[in-house]
Amino acid sequence: MKRLLKNLAAFVCAAVCALSFAACGSGNNQTVTPEENPSNQQPSTPLPETPTPPTTGEENPPEVTVKGECKLLGSPAAPVKTQYSSEGYAAFTAKVEKFAAKFAYNVLSDCDKTENYTVSPISVFMALGLAAECAGETVRAEILNALGVTYEELNEFYPVLFNSLNCESKGDNGEIANVLKLTNSVWVNEGTQTMQECINKLSDNYYAWSYSADFANKNKEANQAVREFVKEQTRGLIDNDFGLDENTLFALINTLYLKTGWNYSGEDLEFTPDKYSFKNSDGTVTPLKLLTGNYEQGRALKESKFSAFTATTAGGYKLKFIKPDDGYTVQDVFTEENIAKVGAIKYYNSFVNNKSYKTRCIFPEFKAKYQNDLIDLFKEKYGVTELFKFSDYTFFPLLGQRNSACSTITHVTDLTVDKSGIEGAAVTLVGGAEGAESKIVFEDFVLDRAFGFVITDSRDITLFSGVVNKI
Repeated sequence: MKRLLKNLAAFVCAAVCALSFAACGSGNNQTVTPEENPSNQQPSTPLPETPTPPTTGEENPPEVTVKGECKLLGSPAAPVKTQYSSEGYAAFTAKVEKFAAKFAYNVLSDCDKTENYTVSPISVFMALGLAAECAGETVRAEILNALGVTYEELNEFYPVLFNSLNCESKGDNGEIANVLKLTNSVWVNEGTQTMQECINKLSDNYYAWSYSADFANKNKEANQAVREFVKEQTRGLIDNDFGLDENTLFALINTLYLKTGWNYSGEDLEFTPDKYSFKNSDGTVTPLKLLTGNYEQGRALKESKFSAFTATTAGGYKLKFIKPDDGYTVQDVFTEENIAKVGAIKYYNSFVNNKSYKTRCIFPEFKAKYQNDLIDLFKEKYGVTELFKFSDYTFFPLLGQRNSACSTITHVTDLTVDKSGIEGAAVTLVGGAEGAESKIVFEDFVLDRAFGFVITDSRDITLFSGVVNKI
């Protein structure tokens, strides 16, 4: 029997953006000590060409190899023991999720309704966290306001969050079946003077790799090195030329990679025996067989205008679906409030009237992507402006007194949900560029038609005003 499901493109956005990274942040009872904010920093000479040894920790960070023309300058600190259960950390992650809901809504509400899109709010949050550490006081305040956290919270809980989002688990065959990996890195133009204390902070508290590349004189090779690094960290899912120009002073990059299967045995989900009629957002209908998810405790949550339920992978990752009720579109229900509500769901009501309910999701395979510069979004929706103005103090903690500004916030994602599981990647790149010397351009302003005029004194007091209709 054919059934009518609704709104493929926007439905996919709703499902993807509610994907919850719940698997890594449990079961560890540990503590972390934040680094003190460095003060009285002095400009260093260009970063050393030999790797900086990691600070002491439980284990060394995984090796990262980079193809292309660049130099490894420093490795991230080894992971420290972390505390996931403190009240302070819970409050911090609540703010991170508030940012996630607002960001997802702001981006996806403006997307083409005939295509599938997904963003990674956590990747953007992590990259802007790096930028906040590198920014001067006024710019830092703007970034933190957009993120919804304080500098003290960022310093204390960023490393805890980062470590919670790096984990892997094995399947029944003993091989790695579920992987979530975040990587931070800072890329400095070869020869650019930096504040060494800031570089150390990025390594110790933000787990950033440090590289130098010659964006000014070997721009193609430098961009290729960045491209290869991102490609490796995302297991080949993102292979982009980011087009950083010759004025680039640095780039702060966060990458995210997720792969998780539906079953520890590695078995795929089965398709329904019959085809369903899937109604797309543009009104067309796609006949296709859907995946039959595993049964889970609970019943679908019923809300005004929509319902919600979850498909959970073997690794504990949750794909939370938002399904519009009859008469509504995904655009009607994919709001900041509803995204936050569904994202926060931990349990569904399993027992009703002495009955125990189990529910499974019947859903399509799908792909979703996104690629855009977020500068205009952060200007218009978050009031971030100083970050993009050239000033000697925009990135003072990183560069010292040097005329610079943020030149790009590039965000790229690629996600596939199919019968085997979920595989996705994201990258967020915050680029910093030097103010280029102004070029003089001569133009003529030709008055070859009727015109109006105003004559003022030197203090702009109007003396005459009029129109010229005829010569």
